[in-house]
Order: sequence, then structure tokens, then C-alpha cells
Amino acid sequence: ISDPVLVADERGQIVVANAAAQRLLGIVPGVGTTESATRLEYFSPDGATPLPFTDSALARALRGEAVDDQEFIVRSQAPSAQAYIVANARPLKDGSGESRGAVAVLRNITEHRHAHQALVDSEQMAQAIIKTALDAFVQTDGSCVILNWSPHAEALMGWTRAEAIGRSAEELLFP
Repeated sequence: ISDPVLVADERGQIVVANAAAQRLLGIVPGVGTTESATRLEYFSPDGATPLPFTDSALARALRGEAVDDQEFIVRSQAPSAQAYIVANARPLKDGSGESRGAVAVLRNITEHRHAHQALVDSEQMAQAIIKTALDAFVQTDGSCVILNWSPHAEALMGWTRAEAIGRSAEELLFP
């Protein structure tokens, strides 16, 4: 499986760390507990608030909790080396319902996060250009419905942005 997978026994000892988990987290099975198995730092999604081990998906699953889509950041000693992770974890129980450990499947969403941020940055830059352009700017879709209307379009055409967005360009610009 290409996603990192960790399995801990009831004592918190990592007993399975697939190749993806070993690459991402540097965890080797059987070398300590889940809390001491790595030299990485864990943070909440804001990137600043440390995420204590007791709040991690695997630790929560060891306590019997099912965890879905817990986001966190893993950072190594190199300041620029960090990964955005989404974790899902479940307790492992034997046939009589006794806790025998936990399993966590992690998904590295770093590329997705970077692509999303690039899109947000691009949109913000486009909006800044539109707002500061000296020319009227009108953006339409394939059906000529107005999607964007700059301040200079307001001044030139007389329609406010709120009045123009969602209307037909043919209706407003070419009566």
C-alpha cells in the first residue's frame, strides 16, 4: 500500500511500519514505543501549535477511539522539511473484544496543500490586478454571464459590481 501504515500493540510498541511509513516518519518497527519511535515534531494544522503524542490519531486509537481525517503537520529538524498529513486510526480488538493495539493509515497531502495554496495565491494576485487596473475589466463565462466586474467597470458602465455579477453581459453592455 502506498500510504503509510502503522500498527502498534496494546503497549504502544510499533509492530508494523510499512515502507511508506518508514520513509515518511523514519519509524522502524520494534524500536521503542509510538511516542519515542521518531525524532520528528508534530504540529496541529496551523503549523505552530505542537501536537502532543497523546492527541495523535494512533494514541487516541490505542485508547479505544475511532479517528477519522485528523490533520497534522510533521516536521523534521530541517526547517523547510514538513509534510501535511491526514490520519485515520482504529483500535484493534481480539475476538473477545479485548484491546490488542491500534492501526493508523496516513495520507500525505503535502502536494495537494501546496497546489491549493498556489491557487489561492494566484486568485488573490488576479483580484489585486483587477482592482488596481486602470481599465474596465469584465470577466464572463461561456454563456456571457458576468463573473467579475472591476471598480473601473462600475465607473465606466454605471452598474455596481453587485448589480452586474450573475447577469448577462449582452443585457448590461449591449442593450
